[in-house]
Amino acid sequence: MLDWLEDHLLDCPMKALTGCDCPGCGMQRSILLMLRGDWTASIAMHPAGIPTAVMVLFLLAHLKWKFSFGAAVLKWMFIFVATITTINYILKICLYGPCL
Repeated sequence: MLDWLEDHLLDCPMKALTGCDCPGCGMQRSILLMLRGDWTASIAMHPAGIPTAVMVLFLLAHLKWKFSFGAAVLKWMFIFVATITTINYILKICLYGPCL
């Protein structure tokens, strides 16, 4: 199933239109590497991949079981993921330039 997912990754509209990476570029591949068990490569591909997967799993659990603290936890998880994504994008631009 992971091979099928790898063959059917979504294309980034920003990369297709401008040739430049968006802040989320690499996220799908990062989560796929995590599912394959290659945690180090997953973090190297996109540091927010694993936290994003955890956030989505918690969101699904919260929707099913309605945790009393779920909304607050999701808010802080989102802030954490957004911060990692922003820092990663800024570092990528500084190190490699705006377009790869």
